Amino acid sequence: IDGVKNLVDRIILVDNCSNDETIVNAERHEIIILKHKVNIGKSNSMKTGCELALNLGTDLIAFMDADGQHHPDDLKNIINTIKSKNLDMVVGSRNYLKMPITRSIGTKMLSLITNILYKVEIKDIQSGLRVFKSKIFSKLIWESTGSSHYFADAEITTKAIKNNIKFNEVPIKTIFNDKYKGMDIFQGVRLMFHLLFWKIFR
Repeated sequence: IDGVKNLVDRIILVDNCSNDETIVNAERHEIIILKHKVNIGKSNSMKTGCELALNLGTDLIAFMDADGQHHPDDLKNIINTIKSKNLDMVVGSRNYLKMPITRSIGTKMLSLITNILYKVEIKDIQSGLRVFKSKIFSKLIWESTGSSHYFADAEITTKAIKNNIKFNEVPIKTIFNDKYKGMDIFQGVRLMFHLLFWKIFR
């Protein structure tokens, strides 16, 4: 929060039934805090934040994970890039070589499959650090849901491709404070099938 508060007009923190000190720490700052009464997953939590941002007249919406995986300097660079290049969306791209080995292999495979299916060149379809113009939100609305997976970021990327959204990737720092978090191999396989499904039916 301290690192990004001078980069944006407002910060919306969506608390999805956390059981740690998230709320206690967040309330020390002048930010907007939304609390879910039940765990509805990351995908729906992202929608909660977007809906309020749109109601408040926000022109740019940024997603940033709250676990320290993203560096404020990278958000600043992404915001500058989307403005200077007149893009509709900019996605942070992590370095494979600095990921845990299983995560690196999985990320490469998912990106390769996406590139083959959608005929594009994308390095990181799942990056949680991204900025997009609010006017394109209706074209990005994702249907992924559930409390145990992280498919929304990938679905947003494929929606951008299929809707010819002007977007680009920029390199970001690769930080993993919690190696146990994120998708496991079974979720990765499920996401592969989702990529095919999204290509054919959406």
